[in-house]
Amino acid sequence: RVLRAIAQEACEAADCERASFFQFDEERGDLFTRVATELEIAEIRTELGKGISGDVALTRRRANVPNPSADSRWNSDVDRLTGYQTRNLLAMPILSPHGKRLLGVLQVINKRAG
Repeated sequence: RVLRAIAQEACEAADCERASFFQFDEERGDLFTRVATELEIAEIRTELGKGISGDVALTRRRANVPNPSADSRWNSDVDRLTGYQTRNLLAMPILSPHGKRLLGVLQVINKRAG
């Protein structure tokens, strides 16, 4: 419930359409959707370094992407599967309190204005 509240509050604060929290699966070495404010499919899984969220996880650097389809990191597979169009996104790594361990990636999608 805490993660869902964080995703919803992040979405409201950013005035966006959707937010997702991708949890880092240490055993598999990938990310999976732990929480999404809206999602048409059961789960999204992505490798570290693949797509924008995977790149954010790997580099531990935020990404502000005004036009994902023009970004070389963009993976359009999820948009194709869901029928949803991502117009812009902001993704940030979520790290342990001392920044040593990757916990996941928080992503907000499609800012409504500005």
